[in-house]
Amino acid sequence: MAWWSPANLERGGFRGSLYPVNPGYDDLRAHRCYKRLSDLPETPDLVMFAIADQRLEQVLHEAIDMGSPAAVIMSSLILDDDAAPTPKRRVQQAIAEADVMHSVLREPIGVIGAISPWNYPLLMAASKIAPALAAGNTVVPTSTRLCSRTSGMTCA
Repeated sequence: MAWWSPANLERGGFRGSLYPVNPGYDDLRAHRCYKRLSDLPETPDLVMFAIADQRLEQVLHEAIDMGSPAAVIMSSLILDDDAAPTPKRRVQQAIAEADVMHSVLREPIGVIGAISPWNYPLLMAASKIAPALAAGNTVVPTSTRLCSRTSGMTCA
């Protein structure tokens, strides 16, 4: 998931600075990768979160403390055996209390049916399945019986 965000921004002609943050990498798509948000050379205009739910609140507070004005959160915000209020409510409350941040919260909607056409079945299936899984949804892929075996193996 980490590589497609910078790739899409670059493909779309984005000319601003990209600062990937991932403690597990030194670089990402020819961009230096930082270990923490606090290591960035400047305050980002937008923080895109694509991390495990267990770390989201901590990193969100880092972004708020830095004064970042906007965030995109891609998370199911579901933690097993978590106390009330729910992670979703805590995140919404933190954003509201910060009064400096706007957010787009991507949350699961349930079971997704992903139907692939007969042409390019594997590529089309992947383009539907990956974002749905990343948002925390359950995916039921299917394809026509006329498609190649690769799609059938994906849907099996």
